Amino acid sequence: MNSENTARWQNPYKELILEDSNLIFASNNQSITDGELNSLRERLSEHRLFHLEIGSGNGTHLIAQALANPEIHYIGIEKRFKRVYKTLQKAEIAGCKNINMLQTNLDDALVSFSPATIAHLYILFPDPWPKARWHKNRLTHESRLRKYWQLLTYDGVITFRTDNEQLFFDTLATLEKLSNIYIFSYQIDHHNDGVVDFDTDFERMFKEKGYKIFSMRVKKISPQ
Repeated sequence: MNSENTARWQNPYKELILEDSNLIFASNNQSITDGELNSLRERLSEHRLFHLEIGSGNGTHLIAQALANPEIHYIGIEKRFKRVYKTLQKAEIAGCKNINMLQTNLDDALVSFSPATIAHLYILFPDPWPKARWHKNRLTHESRLRKYWQLLTYDGVITFRTDNEQLFFDTLATLEKLSNIYIFSYQIDHHNDGVVDFDTDFERMFKEKGYKIFSMRVKKISPQ
């Protein structure tokens, strides 16, 4: 695609999602501007606490949680316009009133939340970023786990699931380093740990193929 065509082309899903009131932010720039950040923080201030899913995909898990817990406000962070559009469409069809979507990158999204406003954070089947030079991009990298700690409420929880064994054990090693601010439990070959939850699209597919699922439940504690 030449530069002229690139300039003319625009993702058709971007215009569609901008028309939906449940979308509270869509990034128009590579990085969030001060004006956009202030506007986003104002919208988020309408709610006291959130359950947040990072990389919410097509919204299958997010919407299932929101429908099961109508008293809780859910936020999905998803960078791809088409996935955001599908989530918003599913939510409308299901009559789901307690979700909003952020279409932006994770780091820009996280700076918009006030400390101690996220009661539950879902990180479900993220990109494992397998090469060592890519590890800083992982959603469970130490720097991000420290940032999540600031945003989680007292006793706030992170639910983490993956089919990638290396990512799981690398995350486990990182959490052992952070044992002064987190406690955690985990399950290898996860099926049901007694906590009511719902599968993502990826999880359903992996289970059908017989893949091993690694599950972790992480809880914020005060520094020791």
